[in-house]
Amino acid sequence: MKKIDKIPLLILSTVVSLYAVTSGVRAEVVLPDLNHAGSSVVCKSSSSSADKAQKKKSIVVCDYRHDASFRPSQLTVDVAQKKINVDRDSIKKYPSEGQRTALLAVFDVSDPRRNKTTSELYPKIVDGLIGSRPEHVVIGLATFAQSLSVFFPFQTPRSDLRSENMPFSAVGASTELNRTVSLALEKLTDERAERKVLVVVSDGKAEDTAYRLEDVVAQAKRLNVPVVTLGIAERPSDSPAMQSLRVMADKTGGVFIDLSDKNVPVDLQTQILSLVDVGGRVTFDGSAYYGKQTVSVNLIDAGKKTTKVQTDFEFPDRRGTPEKVKDFLVAYWWALASGALVVAGGIWGFIRYRRLRREREIENRLVAEFRGLDGDETRYEVRRAAVTLGRAAQNDIVITNSSVSGRHAELHRTREGLFRLSDLGSTNGTMVNGVSVTAIDVHDGDIVELAEVRLQFKVFD
Repeated sequence: MKKIDKIPLLILSTVVSLYAVTSGVRAEVVLPDLNHAGSSVVCKSSSSSADKAQKKKSIVVCDYRHDASFRPSQLTVDVAQKKINVDRDSIKKYPSEGQRTALLAVFDVSDPRRNKTTSELYPKIVDGLIGSRPEHVVIGLATFAQSLSVFFPFQTPRSDLRSENMPFSAVGASTELNRTVSLALEKLTDERAERKVLVVVSDGKAEDTAYRLEDVVAQAKRLNVPVVTLGIAERPSDSPAMQSLRVMADKTGGVFIDLSDKNVPVDLQTQILSLVDVGGRVTFDGSAYYGKQTVSVNLIDAGKKTTKVQTDFEFPDRRGTPEKVKDFLVAYWWALASGALVVAGGIWGFIRYRRLRREREIENRLVAEFRGLDGDETRYEVRRAAVTLGRAAQNDIVITNSSVSGRHAELHRTREGLFRLSDLGSTNGTMVNGVSVTAIDVHDGDIVELAEVRLQFKVFD
């Protein structure tokens, strides 16, 4: 039998992750990915069913918005990079039913030297903002110096609103411009509206050095609120201070309007609302999707230029248990097959290892021995199915006696379990129980003589 020096054991373990699913509708969306300032899409889901026999459909409504300078003429929608069918009737321009735009205008009243501007020009600006009073727009008005003071909460401007009666009076206080803009952005976030825009009326001077312009810009970008700045320099030397207003507008997707000449544009409201009253709403059937998927609204202009606005949306899972299992098997059959092969290979390897180990144990077990009868009672162990006896070192049992030949005899176990002793052509011969032999079956207690060496054969199994 072949000698086994080492048997490697490979232990393979396979961890199978069961497919976990949750049910219910989630209209929660992560912050949108913006292609550029002013572009975004936000999705929410609702359910509908035409008749009781049909399962409910998952209707997804996406409100998208794009840069004001872009003029799309076509629209397509991708879910997980696959184009879906969208009916023309399901695409609505902004504002659709129930959608609102919130406009918050904040007026700088910090410098008493600008009292003529605040008392005469600011009411004209309010009239320009109110304009034709579109129904979907709600307006809030506030003043600021060291703090923000809202005197006209968000609402649709009334027909009897009189701008000349508003509290525009300059006070002797320092200007906290950046802090005020930050507070105004927070105020806008509390208002329920699909579009939001902040209008800042100021000379650009800021004395709140603890608040940085770049922090305000970052906040506006995060909230996706463009900042429109109306700059009013009382004298030419004040013009450099208005650069911060220009940066604030440019970096947030707004616009800077210089009103230093004290003339309010007749289209002021249009200029401002055109920044946010863009895009629209698209509705589609999302029943074929579940889990977190990327929704992309692709806008194409007449020149075939494309703008993409994307977001990750959690589609509700309306599948039953059998359908979930089927979809899981279809999606991950290769993983299950690979896992089965790994498990089968592991089982085969373990069985093979156990078999080889058993064979090795059997092979190394003490099955018989020769005991010397010459006074020293030397024991020669037999642990293999075949052993050779002789004086040479290459033998399994080495007997250091000059009368014994180099390869004197061989003992091997037969298939029947008997032990057969064969002389290998030794010089002085082999005897068993006093009889000279060339090959004979030996049994427990037999006396074996190899030339002058007398041994007793002992069987253990």
